[in-house]
Amino acid sequence: MSAKNAEAKAHQEHSSPVNKYKAAALVKMSPQLLEWLTKYAAKSGHSRKLECVKGPDGELLFDAEALKSFSAYLAEPWPAEQGKRPNVPSGIEQEIQEEASFGCVICSRPKGEFAHIDPVHNSKNNHPHNLIYLCPNHHDEFDRQKLISKSDVERTKRQVLDARTAIWRAHAGLLDEILALIKQLQAVNVATQKEHFPALDAVKDELLKHIKAHALAPGLKKTAPEFAKKLEVALGDNAAPVEKVIDERAKFLEETGLVDCPLCDGSGSHNNWECPACRGEGTVAENLVGEIDLEPYRQEECPLCNGSGNHNNWECPVCRGIGTVDAYSVNEIDLSGYKQAECPLCEGSGSHNNWECAFCRGTGSVDEGKLEHFDPSDYEQAKCLLCKGRGTHNNWECPICRGVGKVDAVALTDIDLSPYQQTKCPVCKGSGSHNEWECRFCRGVGTVDVAALEHFEPSEWEDEDSDS
Repeated sequence: MSAKNAEAKAHQEHSSPVNKYKAAALVKMSPQLLEWLTKYAAKSGHSRKLECVKGPDGELLFDAEALKSFSAYLAEPWPAEQGKRPNVPSGIEQEIQEEASFGCVICSRPKGEFAHIDPVHNSKNNHPHNLIYLCPNHHDEFDRQKLISKSDVERTKRQVLDARTAIWRAHAGLLDEILALIKQLQAVNVATQKEHFPALDAVKDELLKHIKAHALAPGLKKTAPEFAKKLEVALGDNAAPVEKVIDERAKFLEETGLVDCPLCDGSGSHNNWECPACRGEGTVAENLVGEIDLEPYRQEECPLCNGSGNHNNWECPVCRGIGTVDAYSVNEIDLSGYKQAECPLCEGSGSHNNWECAFCRGTGSVDEGKLEHFDPSDYEQAKCLLCKGRGTHNNWECPICRGVGKVDAVALTDIDLSPYQQTKCPVCKGSGSHNEWECRFCRGVGTVDVAALEHFEPSEWEDEDSDS
């Protein structure tokens, strides 16, 4: 089967209505969210809903092109009142919480917030692929790029989405989809060995649960009874079910003459898209491997990011952060929309309010095509809520406005003042003086932020008292 034939077959399949599970796998949104989007308009003030039809048995059916079009619509800027963020609708909130198992994807704490991977100042969209659930602490660290980097969050989000997609494919009841499910388990298993995020452990458990459900399902027992039986035994091995299941998949492929797709290596994904050679299934018949023409998919350096995967400090929109593109597509890529223009917010300095400019991410320039989405009202200045415009807090530079005394008005609703509530200084007991000097812990104010108490070590001050 040639790559062109595979693409034609994929197009033929996608031109027919697909059920909710295949639809979910196609756009990487849950069947529950897709159903919600058929009933409610996601964007405030808009009437557009996701189109669908009902099959003879009442099952919702979707058109593949309509799904892709609607996903693109969700990725466009969302309407919002001046100076405010676009509201995240309840259906998408539920989606983001469920994919994170209702806890922060970094630490699994139950109370979280909806964080934008591509900051809302830039993206202005609440597409579920642009949102992730983080606890307040990790949300703050991510926004400030302290301990949690954008690449960490993107990688975790991608792993979770890929795993959920494999689950939805498996729900379609096809043998190749449970093989893809196990292949994804293998990928997540490798990922958890490299970096230990609770969200990945939760996804691995979820994958095992769905693999077990499908191994016991009548459909698989009818299609591949021996494989289903072996999977059931492997899943019952409490010592190492993951390794046993992965091993049974490898044996089954060998016995049935299937191999991992030579283009996507069994993942079903190529350059962050559905693999065109295997149609996202991850496997092909071994005797057809020689007919798959991989030349069109030979990788060449991305002409926009020159192989870095990064464009203006963001994931490159042409290669989706990979750094390479298929050879056949190089001449079709239109770079005109990516010509650089001076950032209208920082006027080329790369800095805004003593921070990296949020609109250009510190580069000082932006794509010309992005200028149409720049709304000056998003960056209107307002007095800092913490320092009341003084620029100082407890005799230090204000940590909210970094000494400027003002902040973007749109950011006011995101400012959490609870860590800055005042409490009596534990060193000077509120006097502002310690050992006849200005108290070093509170800088003579007599009070400190409640958050500062986390860093207070009494033993350090006992030594100082004894020295005096």
